[in-house]
Amino acid sequence: MVKSLVAAILLSVASSSFAGSTVSNVTITTIGYDKNIPDAIFIRTSKDPLTQTRVSCHTDTNWNYVLRVSPSTPLDEKMYTALLAAQASKQNITLVGSGLCNASYGAVESLHIMYVSS
Repeated sequence: MVKSLVAAILLSVASSSFAGSTVSNVTITTIGYDKNIPDAIFIRTSKDPLTQTRVSCHTDTNWNYVLRVSPSTPLDEKMYTALLAAQASKQNITLVGSGLCNASYGAVESLHIMYVSS
């Protein structure tokens, strides 16, 4: 009984820890950079951030997501390259947030997943 209760609590915590927002079938309209926040890339899509479902920490409505690039990982670099390519080609993408605003600019949800459509 105790093991079942612990397993249920752990499953609940694990599933609730990833409660990020999603924007689907959008194009990248703007990629922004700020010298005062050099480890963040700001992303705006064709879906207005005011109309997207946002997590509570996401208070800056100018951007849909932010990609943390420092310290960067190989996956961060691949995502950044894919964002640039998607913007240049006006390709439809789906972006999923982390549910957290944990990049150095804490007013926009961090990007967690990116899907590129054909």
